[in-house]
Amino acid sequence: MKSGYGDMRRPRRAWLRAAVACAALALWGAWGCGVAAARDAQDAPNPQAARLQVLAGTTLIEDLVLAVGGDRVAARTVIPGGACPGHHDVRASDVAAFARADLILLHDWQRGQAHIRALLDTAPGAAGKVRVPEAPGNWMLPEAQARAALAVGELLAAADPGGAAAYSRRAAERAARARVVADEVRGLASSSGIAGVPAIGDVMQRPMLEWLGLRVVGDYGRFEETGAEALARTVAAGKAARAVLVADNLQSTGGAGRALAEDMDARLVVLTNFPGGFPDTPDWESSFRRNADMVMAAVRGLAPASTPAMGAAP
Repeated sequence: MKSGYGDMRRPRRAWLRAAVACAALALWGAWGCGVAAARDAQDAPNPQAARLQVLAGTTLIEDLVLAVGGDRVAARTVIPGGACPGHHDVRASDVAAFARADLILLHDWQRGQAHIRALLDTAPGAAGKVRVPEAPGNWMLPEAQARAALAVGELLAAADPGGAAAYSRRAAERAARARVVADEVRGLASSSGIAGVPAIGDVMQRPMLEWLGLRVVGDYGRFEETGAEALARTVAAGKAARAVLVADNLQSTGGAGRALAEDMDARLVVLTNFPGGFPDTPDWESSFRRNADMVMAAVRGLAPASTPAMGAAP
């Protein structure tokens, strides 16, 4: 999943290592020795202690691990669904989780983040347990979600060969479900008449807007990192195209979306880039559908014919 999160705040690595080391000393006696019990039959429920212990870099990965792994896995995430992955502070419990895990699944863009590197450097044996699901694209979109399900299934099977057939089957089922969801939501978007409606959005949400068929005329990053000049260009592009919607990103919002929407007299929606961003959207499907529903509700009835063609004068 290509993301700008890896380019966010980079705290001093020395400070992070010191913080993680302190947490490690406090929790040294609580660390387990890993999972050594044999796995049960492929679809039989396993006791918690016998399950493959998987640490997921985000809720996108955690959701897939739980769906594909079923009763053979126990999973937790490092980053809560509503948090910004690039601005997450190290917790003492993260050190213990990195040490206990049998398998650590991270996005490719997480490997370069300072707090993740510090945890991997400190927790005993953690670096050797890291695997990265090879699934390019934005995992919040159905096509990438289907690829990610298959990639996660392969990594679970490699870590737990006894469950390989079950992982493969569940991964295929999850990929098929993503394709069904894509067809359903695309049909709803098409019938809602939002195709071609001009909009601007946070760079993290641009792929979602384009997937739904909106005409994205500009984007922006975090308010404190984008800069006044770049925001001014985005506003100018939005006004020139008579953009009617601004889509902000829940995990990285710093007020930019609201300010831009007010300046352009446009409607504002705040979308989530990870499952669990909203209290009642714990998984990928509910989060994806909520994003789509909010966009369609915000722009329903705003026909693109009322806006100028790209390049036309406002």
